[in-house]
Amino acid sequence: MPFGVQGKPFAAQGKSELRRKNREDLMAMSIPGAWQRGERELARPIRRAGEEEAAWKARRRISHRGKTLRAFEAYLDLLDTAAYLQSELSSQLAAYDVTLRGLRVLHMVYRRGPTATRVVANKLRCSRPNVENLVRPLEERGWVVREIWTMPPKETNEARLPVAKRGGKREGRAVGVIVLTPRGKKFIGTFFPKHAKVVKSLMRVLDGREQVTLSRLLLKLRRGDVVKFVREIRMYDDEDWERVVKDKSVSG
Repeated sequence: MPFGVQGKPFAAQGKSELRRKNREDLMAMSIPGAWQRGERELARPIRRAGEEEAAWKARRRISHRGKTLRAFEAYLDLLDTAAYLQSELSSQLAAYDVTLRGLRVLHMVYRRGPTATRVVANKLRCSRPNVENLVRPLEERGWVVREIWTMPPKETNEARLPVAKRGGKREGRAVGVIVLTPRGKKFIGTFFPKHAKVVKSLMRVLDGREQVTLSRLLLKLRRGDVVKFVREIRMYDDEDWERVVKDKSVSG
């Protein structure tokens, strides 16, 4: 029987090579395989001796798949960091029987004064019924109250109104408003300095300049960029381009 490398028969060597190839194909199709490819693509290349500038730039340029994996890694890091901070602060919040979103409502009303429900909903990115569910426990503790305020009427050109309504007294629309009570102000004066102390201790890992940069980056991320978003959504991935080219070649 003829033998190949390492003293193995050619038949056994062919089977082992086939098994290895199948294993590599399975890894390529699996999620760990995709992340391994991403790590290889995200690894910083080293310039070879005698390599030309154009070839070095082409090899250093990250692929579209690498950019996607880089963005997804940043997204996961952001979620993990938010979950870490919430877990570190949960024990202190539980000791005072207040949730993180409820604390956001208290802080907003304390800083802004009486605040409309729709403003709180827009700030917290939730619906008005959800805001009512957040405010109800705070109201039961006596920290806030909900009131109905009548807003001043909007200025309107009376020439566009019907003759019967011209010169009459107009009323503005009713708006639900969240108002902080004296008991709520006392709670904030007791709890907020302790809470801010813990937050500051957690954020001390970043210096002042890094904290300002982090706030600026998070604000930029929340504002978004419509043009870049649409451009990226409509852009083909590498595999999509290969499939499109293949379909066009088959149809042609």
